[in-house]
Amino acid sequence: MEITTVSLVVFFVLVILFLKFYKSHSYTKQQPAPRLPPGPWQLPLIGSLHHFLLSRFRDLPHRAIHELSKTYGPVMLLRLSTVPTVVVSSAEVFMEMTKFHDVSFCGRRLSPTADIMTSGGQGIVFSPYNERWRELRKICMLFSFGMSGRMKWHASSCMVNDTVVRAAIGGRRCKHRDEFLHELEDRRVQLGRLDIFAAGSDTSAYTLQWTISELIKNPRLLLKAQSEVRDTFKGQHMLTEDNMMKLSYMHLVIKETLRLHPPAALLPRECRETCRIMGYDVPRGSAVAVNQWAIGRDSKYWDSPEEFRPERFENSGIDFRGTDFEFVPFGAGRTVGEFVQA
Repeated sequence: MEITTVSLVVFFVLVILFLKFYKSHSYTKQQPAPRLPPGPWQLPLIGSLHHFLLSRFRDLPHRAIHELSKTYGPVMLLRLSTVPTVVVSSAEVFMEMTKFHDVSFCGRRLSPTADIMTSGGQGIVFSPYNERWRELRKICMLFSFGMSGRMKWHASSCMVNDTVVRAAIGGRRCKHRDEFLHELEDRRVQLGRLDIFAAGSDTSAYTLQWTISELIKNPRLLLKAQSEVRDTFKGQHMLTEDNMMKLSYMHLVIKETLRLHPPAALLPRECRETCRIMGYDVPRGSAVAVNQWAIGRDSKYWDSPEEFRPERFENSGIDFRGTDFEFVPFGAGRTVGEFVQA
């Protein structure tokens, strides 16, 4: 029995080595082999996964990848099981991807779990880049920022409440509303909820938690932020958007939090067509991960990058709309986070 098991293992290893040799040999006959990015050594079947398991940051993939990029550079190739994954860890590489190959890298690669949860990317957040995605995004942007500027939250809230109440009460006046609501598939409603929690509530809560954590660790900054809030809303009983815009220091605090703790540490993409980045070939179908966490802590662009210092953004033109590639908490390019470009 033991001999049979060993024989099977040896057989499979030989088959894998033969296929690898055959593939590389066929490349040399038909066309030159692609110049792939450097990366750590791999094992059959599991690829580069063992490097994560052996890392001291095995529970934090973005930090484990950052440690590997210190050795193999800002463009690195990992193979997670059978999936080739190109990791980008610098602003220069991300800028080249976005400015010159944006169409090639605007796809989103779904994990098996995300594929099941979103019915193959039928929502907005996980939708592939196609005509349907463009229409959904256009509707979102029009609703939020159209109609001669930003739609007032109070008016929007009243409209939603009115629609819900009238649809619930019913009657002849609401017949057309009932017909409209029945046309909405249950699955579409579920996916809409998932988008709200995945891209709205969850990310906002994550940012709020880190903001509170950083301010608690820095009492001087906490007192400064508290003073600004108290002075701005002194004697007022309601928060208004106009007064919120006056919280200049709080805006700096939020920017600094997003720099150190972006909502998505690794930005997933998929290469839709073979292209070349920084002299390396990225094959079509490869997964691409942009390490936004590493970019936000790059000492090449930030003084004392590990220090929480909101004042670094004061009198600075750096914004999070995806035009300053050293600060991309919501991504950049065509698929930059919804509601960021407006």
